Amino acid sequence: AGEIAFGTWRRHVGSWLAAAAADPRVLLLRYEDMIADLAGCVARLSAHLGLGYSDAELGKLLPRMTFAWMKEHEAAFAPTSVAWVDKADGFSFVRRGKVGGGKEDLTAAQREAIERACWCADDCYSAVIGKEHTLAGLSP
Repeated sequence: AGEIAFGTWRRHVGSWLAAAAADPRVLLLRYEDMIADLAGCVARLSAHLGLGYSDAELGKLLPRMTFAWMKEHEAAFAPTSVAWVDKADGFSFVRRGKVGGGKEDLTAAQREAIERACWCADDCYSAVIGKEHTLAGLSP
């Protein structure tokens, strides 16, 4: 359980978090931060890549980076690296565009099972990921 093409979810994500902490070439942008401040995150990305966009130029780009635009153009965001099976259950890859869906979509028992499967307090990623980035904070 918890295995994906690149190992466990925790090892996959943890490796990127560790890289972001150690390598200035890796920029970490969290979904929560993009929802809270899309313009600020896009400005950080632009600066990180050395693009030199002005605030006015970034302002023109922002409407095409919103959840609403993604939802309107959902076909452009469908996964292409895997075969996506439509189970006719109403699932959409571009879902709701808000933070905290795990609280609504998963029961407390499911969140606890994920924590048991993914959290190991003494592995090499614990200091990087931190307990605050677990599902425990989603309790209703």
